[in-house]
Amino acid sequence: QFYDRDDLSLNASAGLSYINENFANQSTDTSIALTQAADYEQSFLEDKFRLFYEHDLLVPTDDTGAFIFNSEGGLRVPVTESFLGIAEINFDWDNDPADGVKEEDVVYKLKLGYEF
Repeated sequence: QFYDRDDLSLNASAGLSYINENFANQSTDTSIALTQAADYEQSFLEDKFRLFYEHDLLVPTDDTGAFIFNSEGGLRVPVTESFLGIAEINFDWDNDPADGVKEEDVVYKLKLGYEF
């Protein structure tokens, strides 16, 4: 945990994970993986805008070229006292995907949320 304040939060972690992938047309693949993750959130203009970003990286120890990277980032903006608008981009990368599957996946989201 590098920062943990009301206006800024930043942390990172690293360690080991267990991966269990079940493929529809192929066998199940399991392995131990090195993992690294980060999480960031910061507010601007007296909490009117909040930037956020998080990611995780999984690198199988038996095949380091088959890594998986997942991330999401965006902006939260208050609409009313309890509702907020969220613009978000999710980016995922599988460096060794199943047959017929693209390596990258990008999703753009516009959401309306409620805080209490």
